[in-house]
Amino acid sequence: MNVIKDVTFEGTILNQIKKTIEFIETQVREHTFLGQHGQFVTKRDYPEFVIQEMTVNAFLCKCLHKTAYVKFHIMSSSATNNKKCYCESKRCA
Repeated sequence: MNVIKDVTFEGTILNQIKKTIEFIETQVREHTFLGQHGQFVTKRDYPEFVIQEMTVNAFLCKCLHKTAYVKFHIMSSSATNNKKCYCESKRCA
């Protein structure tokens, strides 16, 4: 896996979660195509609620495993069927 960005967010947990969601939103790909009714349709690789849930779950996992940081790996849509936890904790493996 190639790391393309390394970003750190500091502050309260709530602010870190908000900043993380905002950042991940800038990294999500969108695909626009001509729909059935002649209008352009835009679909995203990940819906907004998925990004929010992923972020909160990652922070919760961090708290449960007492790790020093939360690390996200954003995968292409072909990898979304993989149910593996990417929190880098041996407990989730």
